[in-house]
Amino acid sequence: MLAHDNTTLRGAVLVDDEDKSTGRTTPMWQHVVFDRSYDQDTPGPRIHDRSAAAPDTIAAAVESRMHQPAAG
Repeated sequence: MLAHDNTTLRGAVLVDDEDKSTGRTTPMWQHVVFDRSYDQDTPGPRIHDRSAAAPDTIAAAVESRMHQPAAG
């Protein structure tokens, strides 16, 4: 999916190589960083490649998000 402002997207997780957690609204999703050499300072859970471990990382991010208080 392509979007000018990723904060407007709805979902549980956004997998992206850049930190796009700022924008027009507070994001509903948990950011999972697709690891690249230029984003080493970006905090959060990381996927290092498209290995079998990626679904586990995403599931952990969803679980973490479910236990956070609602924004607002």
